[in-house]
Amino acid sequence: MVFRPARMSPDELAAKYWDVCRRFYAAPSVLRRFSDAPAWAARGRWKPCLHNLAGNLFFRRMFAQGRHPLAGGLPRREPRT
Repeated sequence: MVFRPARMSPDELAAKYWDVCRRFYAAPSVLRRFSDAPAWAARGRWKPCLHNLAGNLFFRRMFAQGRHPLAGGLPRREPRT
C-alpha cells in the first residue's frame, strides 16, 4: 500500500476504495454521465461517446466481479483476519 491513512486500517481503505468504484460504475451513475450522449451524436461525436460507454460498461462488469480492470483483472483481495 502506498498511502496509509492515520485513522483507517489498510483493509478499511481497500473496502472503501472498492465501494467507491462500485458506486461510480453503477448503472445510474453511468446513465447520468451519458445523459447528454444524444447531443454528442448530433454534433457528429458519436464514436467517442460509444468508446466511453463501452469503457464504462467494461469497468462496471469488472468491478461487479470483484476484479480490478487496471491491474490485469486481478481479483480483489479478501481482508486479512
